[in-house]
Amino acid sequence: MALEQSKNAQHIMETAIALFREHGYDEVSVRMICEKAGVARSSFYTVFKDKSEILIYSLSSVRDNYQAIMPAFIMAENDLERIWLLTDSFLQRAVEAGPELCKVYFVLEISGKCDLFSILESFNPWLVKLLVNCRKLGIVRVSGSPEELIPMQLNLAKALLFDWVRCGGAFPLRETVRHTIEIFLDVKSEYRHKSPLKD
Repeated sequence: MALEQSKNAQHIMETAIALFREHGYDEVSVRMICEKAGVARSSFYTVFKDKSEILIYSLSSVRDNYQAIMPAFIMAENDLERIWLLTDSFLQRAVEAGPELCKVYFVLEISGKCDLFSILESFNPWLVKLLVNCRKLGIVRVSGSPEELIPMQLNLAKALLFDWVRCGGAFPLRETVRHTIEIFLDVKSEYRHKSPLKD
């Protein structure tokens, strides 16, 4: 029974996210989601109490995505690229959702209904170790405590994401975050990303 509910929740979530992207979050009703997903309203309310819970549930797929990048993480050229893979996985999801839907996530975060950034922050111990390695290998030249620098780096990424949402996606998010992190960490030029990242 739990597996069936999980499949139903996943199907409803995928349908709802597509509708949110197409019509905007505020314009989509539970009725529209149920009709498009081909499920009864009672089935919807068995797994979600309202449409905001769909977005909260969708954050679990962000966690699952980190498992999907593990092979690339292991095979990455260096620890700077590993730091970037963890950050970029989150940014790619934001770009896929688009600025309007990300705005709703921010509202849910601010209202305390979800913990959007805890996923990234849960990797802080790894990121600290990766930054220590980058410094030992001369990839980055930034001074300061890695335990303080990593939260600052994540705050830069969050601030840029907020700005990207605020201005309706008017700049390339991933490229801007990568460039800003490279400046912040004082990455040696030979380790800087050479080709533009596409959103």
